[in-house]
Parts: sequence; C-alpha cells; structure tokens
Amino acid sequence: MTDRISAPNVYLYAFPLYNDSDRTDNPLWEHCDKILAKFTYERVTPELVCPANSHSYSEDLLSDTPLPFSTRNPLIEGFVQPRQIQDSYGLCLNIGCREDGTADNINVSFIEQFNPNQALLISGDDKFLGQTLIITAWLTEDNLPDNLDALKPLADKCRDALFLGDSPPTFYRSGKLFGSPIFEYGSVSDIANYRHLLVSLLCDEKTDADFNTCQEEIFNLLFHRNKIIKAFQDSRHIYHELDSEYSIIEKNMEILEQQFAQGTVLTPPQLLEFQEQLKQLLSKAVTYTRLLRKLEDFDNTIAINIYNYSDIAFLIEL
Repeated sequence: MTDRISAPNVYLYAFPLYNDSDRTDNPLWEHCDKILAKFTYERVTPELVCPANSHSYSEDLLSDTPLPFSTRNPLIEGFVQPRQIQDSYGLCLNIGCREDGTADNINVSFIEQFNPNQALLISGDDKFLGQTLIITAWLTEDNLPDNLDALKPLADKCRDALFLGDSPPTFYRSGKLFGSPIFEYGSVSDIANYRHLLVSLLCDEKTDADFNTCQEEIFNLLFHRNKIIKAFQDSRHIYHELDSEYSIIEKNMEILEQQFAQGTVLTPPQLLEFQEQLKQLLSKAVTYTRLLRKLEDFDNTIAINIYNYSDIAFLIEL
C-alpha cells in the first residue's frame, strides 16, 4: 500500500435556508466567492439568475450551468453549480484534477491544495443547514485491491490532507458506492461538532460514470440528509428547554399540592399569593405547549426528509 493516488477531486455541497433579503445576498454566495478567490478570478454572485416565485422542487441558478473555472495551478480546475431547492439554496463546488493523465500517481498530500486555510469549511448562522465534503481519487495499480480494511489508511490520509491544520472528523463506517470503496467520516453521536466527509476511492470506470450520472440525485440526497441533521440538532435544544420548563412546572405543582394538603383555610394574603402562583403556572404551561409544538414540527421535518432521502437513495440503488 502506497500514499499515491490519481486525479483527486473534492466536492463541497452546502445548504442554507433562504434569507429574507434579496436572494443574491445569501451568505452562501459570499462564502463561495471567497473560496473561488483562492483559485480563480471567476465569481458566482454576478452570474446568478434567481427565479421569481418558483414552485418547482429544484432549479439551477445559472443561465449556463455549471460555471467552470481554471486555476493558477495548471493541474487544478473546477466548477460551481448553485441551485434553488425547495425552501433553501444549495451549492456544489468542485475543485480537482483532470482525468487526462496529468495528475496520475501523485502523493496524497496534493489534496492539501484543495482547501487552503480551511476555506471549504463553512461556519454558517442558524439558517445554515450544513455541508458535506466528498473526496474522490483513483487508486493506483499498487493500491488496486479493494479490501476496505487495507484501504482505510489511505482514506484516512486523504481526510487528513484535506483537514490539514484543523480537527478532522472521526471515522464512522465504510462500504461500497457504485462498486468502489467509500469511507464515511463524522459520527452523529458527536452532533454538536458534526462534520461530514466521504472519501470515495475509485477502482472502476463504472463508478466514475455512475457518480457523474447521479450528480443531481446525490445533490438532492445530501440536501435532505443535512436537513435531517439540522432538524435533529435544533430539536435537542428545544428538548433541553422543555425539560427545564417541565421541572419548573413540576416544582410549582408540588408547592401547590403541599399548600392544599395542609387542610387550612387560606387567608386573603395567601389567596393572593395562590392566585399569583396560578398565573405563573399558566404562563409556564403556555411556554411549554409552544415548545412542544416546535418539537413536533422538528419531528415532522425529520420524518418528511427521511422519506425523501429514502426515496432518492432507492432510485440511486436501482
């Protein structure tokens, strides 16, 4: 097993909700332009063509999609594909090497050049749904055996090269996609610091062809996946708020039960205090109900996107 690969590429998929402002002002486009500035003079924001009042599931936001670009390094090129998808925007940004033999049998450390100063890692606001990074690289002849355990060290080195200078996501699981080995990094058990990375080590021409053919499905699949993760993250915050509110309500109920259990006639001041306690209890009950509805909304969002995710995944497997 060597540290050599051929024609490595990285794909960034990122998804934010709409902003209330002009659609060209979404922070995602600013992030994209900052990334492009590391490689090329091209910018995506001036090229955006945002549809008005679109009701379709998904629409391209460029008149000529995708937007290709060359870089200052003759070995590296890429493309940008911005899209509108349901209530959100999405971005597929590719940076990598051509499969024309000019980047064959190169060291895995070459991947470092795709993510200068961690430019591909987006820290968004509360409207940011999340991102997924995919590394693809062809196996060299020395690495062709596709045993997952034997190839994991190479996949780890691809991950480490991309996240050089930053904490990389931990290994989660491995399998095969379109006939070639794939490794997933980022455990949902660490939801607070979640990052998602896939490393696909290509060993079959059909894998590459299927990956390119299914680009739209992969885009939509990752959109629903990131929506599920985001809704789950937000639901955990609501759950903790609910737990806190319930503890307060429970404590107030215990105090009221103790007062009634004494069997004494309440004095006018005690009645006023009792009335105030009931008001506070009612206020807490309203807050609790509101939070419970928000939790139910997140549960519905997760269920809908799991259904959509499963539906698309089934089509890809056919």
